[in-house]
Amino acid sequence: MYSPGPRPAPVVAVAIGLLVLVCGATVGAAQSAPAWRYDLHPGDHLIYRYTFQRRTQGDEEQTQVEAKFRTHVLVAAENAGRISLGFQRNREAAELTEYRSKGKDRLAHELPGFQKRMQARPSRFSEAMEISPSGEPLYPWEIARESYSHILDVLHEVLNLPPLALAKGESWRSPSLPQLDFRWVDDESIHGKLCHHVEATAPDKSLKLSYWWSPESGVLEQVALDGNYKNFDTVAHETARMELESRARGEQLANWLGSADTRQGALQAILLTPEVAVSAELLASVLTSGDPASGEPASQALALAVASRRKIDVPSGILSQLRQSASARVQLMVEASSNSGPSHQLTDECRRPLPPMPAPTKFGTVLEVARASAEDRAIPYLLRVPLTYREDRPAPLLVYLSGGAGFAIDGVLPVVR
Repeated sequence: MYSPGPRPAPVVAVAIGLLVLVCGATVGAAQSAPAWRYDLHPGDHLIYRYTFQRRTQGDEEQTQVEAKFRTHVLVAAENAGRISLGFQRNREAAELTEYRSKGKDRLAHELPGFQKRMQARPSRFSEAMEISPSGEPLYPWEIARESYSHILDVLHEVLNLPPLALAKGESWRSPSLPQLDFRWVDDESIHGKLCHHVEATAPDKSLKLSYWWSPESGVLEQVALDGNYKNFDTVAHETARMELESRARGEQLANWLGSADTRQGALQAILLTPEVAVSAELLASVLTSGDPASGEPASQALALAVASRRKIDVPSGILSQLRQSASARVQLMVEASSNSGPSHQLTDECRRPLPPMPAPTKFGTVLEVARASAEDRAIPYLLRVPLTYREDRPAPLLVYLSGGAGFAIDGVLPVVR
């Protein structure tokens, strides 16, 4: 994936393992046709209905899980060809619809455990991204997604449009997905709008990504993913579908921060994009929001991170209340906020001064690749930058190595079985 600058080194979690990337293609353009561009402006709010299904087939077990989400896309800023977006995917339902073991139906036996796991897991997932007008991401996407999957990271509410005008039937490649072959296959009507249907298929046909972008609305009206992969002796078949439900324009940041359905996505966009202005009063309203069951600890942690990065003082009374939070994440962020005094001089083991570490471009878990050398091949790894990380202070580094064969991504994904 494309990375626009230096990445932070002193990070808390690095997981090393095997990740399979997909696809490849050719580029073409027809200069007589207009270029495709997203019509997205600050205050835009798109809502997609989103369904995900995962079916596994092993030697002795077969399972099927279905989940339904409503996903919000918030356009927080637009500056010099960079569009800042916040995403929040809210799970509305999750069902275990099949479970067979050694030929016997075990669904009724497994349902209580599945439901208990779902209740223990968050129901809201968020991330942020800055894109070009053609949808090219300026940073790596978050790879720890809302469902257990090895291929879901290619599915987003904005996807790569062709960088130049092209004719129907032509293909192109994206710098962020260099092994995927995108092709404009046809025109169709979706939601009463003319849409260009684009497909990207893996060379081995194991993955197919499709989207329908409308030149009338300037956004994706529909997205579909269908893929298979093997995990040890189990084959997983996954399908996902996003469909535009509504679109509003001219909404205010305060409204997004005031709703649990959009709050985390808005905070992610604020954290990623310094140009998005936020007041101490708005952050205070998030920090004093109460119901832990609604996912507010995650919102409070994000708000504390924003305050720390923007050097916004949090009233001591609010910090005292947050110290009583049952969330370890919030307590860690409160401790970091309480220690937001002068920077510590970074030194080595001999107490010699070290230069400050680079500021993180993005928090969260992303895919990185150690470049190949004459002695070693390129190695993909997962890099997690926690909200508590500060480049002007010493930070621990945790390196997590698999104890055997497997995929590093399994160590960071929320597990749905």
